Amino acid sequence: MKLLHLSHSMKSLLPLRSISRNLFLFCFLLSPLFIKAQISGKIFRDFNANGVFDSTATFKEVGLSGITVVAYNPAGTSLGSTTTNGTGNYSIPAAIGSVRVEFSGLITGDYSGPIGTQSGSSVQFVTAPNSNVSYGVNYPPNYCNSTNPNLIVPCYVAGDPLKGGTSGTRGVIVSLPYNSMGTTPTVSYPAIASQVGSVYGQALLRSTKNLFSAAFVKRHVGLGPDGAGAIYTINLNTNSVKLFTTLSAGTVPSAAIRNLPDGTSSTASYDVAVYDLVGKTGLGELEISDDEKTLYVVNLADQKLYSIAINTPSDPTAGAVTSVAIPNPCGSESFRPFALKYYRGKVYVGVVCTKEGSADTTRMKATVFEYNGSSFNTVLSFPLTYTKGATNDMATVLTHWYPWSNDFYAAPYGFNGNGGNPSFPQPWFTGIDFDSDGSMIIALRDRYGDQGGWKNYGTNTTDNTTYPVISNAEILRAGKCGTGNTWTIES
Repeated sequence: MKLLHLSHSMKSLLPLRSISRNLFLFCFLLSPLFIKAQISGKIFRDFNANGVFDSTATFKEVGLSGITVVAYNPAGTSLGSTTTNGTGNYSIPAAIGSVRVEFSGLITGDYSGPIGTQSGSSVQFVTAPNSNVSYGVNYPPNYCNSTNPNLIVPCYVAGDPLKGGTSGTRGVIVSLPYNSMGTTPTVSYPAIASQVGSVYGQALLRSTKNLFSAAFVKRHVGLGPDGAGAIYTINLNTNSVKLFTTLSAGTVPSAAIRNLPDGTSSTASYDVAVYDLVGKTGLGELEISDDEKTLYVVNLADQKLYSIAINTPSDPTAGAVTSVAIPNPCGSESFRPFALKYYRGKVYVGVVCTKEGSADTTRMKATVFEYNGSSFNTVLSFPLTYTKGATNDMATVLTHWYPWSNDFYAAPYGFNGNGGNPSFPQPWFTGIDFDSDGSMIIALRDRYGDQGGWKNYGTNTTDNTTYPVISNAEILRAGKCGTGNTWTIES
């Protein structure tokens, strides 16, 4: 067997080569040109504007996806870019040392939040590695300077509020703290029925605490002193009420024809002439632009969107008025608009195809239009033929919407001895809002509730039965999916 023999000179070279090779690798790994560190952080919605990502019961802040993040070295060369994921997190490999990080891609209405321990500006100079290069974003309409703000809702009092009886003295704009619980919350009444009558649409001028309220045609409930087209302002600091403006919003029968009681001894009424006017006369939702310069309202009678300039916000007066026709998404069939939302520079309008006077529900649907100031674009449309929640445990068969009807006694439930609680779910698209993640929240009201009321008479004036009508509403949600500014209804 042969043995490999190494000379002394060869033996002496091996350690030197090994040392030099290891030294080269060590230097290669330590070179600042090749050492990589991480720049990471979170982009989030800073609801309470404190520069900290809060995840508590009071402020459940959320990450913001789709924001572009780019890192640069001191020479201005990009080290990499990425976009935030679904939870608002991101990570970019960067060289150890000084790095400039820039955030971009905020949507209309979003601004940089206040700088704090977990939030810098949209351009930040940091030293890598760094895992707290975060950025808080604020949408001003999301901000509230109170952890327990007041909720303000309209209330409806049967009878004619202008006859001088007890119907007119009842509170119809109701204010109560957000954290109210139980049956005896602390309640105040910024306006009573004799001042504003039946109202629905509301919008708050946040800077001056002036509340706008719009007239609402509801059977058995009288309108205020300025009729079906009135928009009132209520100063929440002083509880003073005044007329802001009046639009032509259809003809509602006079008080003499409606013959509503004054509430002193009785509240039941027939109010036959108003039955089919519900949803077709008066005003719908109100909204105020983010800059508080424009009030928007849907006119149910002429099916138009109105824009009204707001002068002197401290004591609002109406300026120039313009209007635009809301498109009919139902072809030649009937449609009814009502819902309204101002959101990030655009106005969203909700419409239903009502199939009035028909037994055919196949083409009943709800549509949301986005109005950009010059044109309407459809951003959501879904059928109203789905199986919905039952009206209540007494009417489990009523799991569908029905076409709008002008016949009180055509209700599919509640007559012929079936409990005496009639129900006739008719879809009325009355509310749009947006969640913090951009999802659309949809409110469908039951028109039959506003046609029937509670323990009032039917439309046959020889029928002296009082009917506690069952009304069935729904709240739905649509996600912002796909390309463009469109939403998809959740199944």
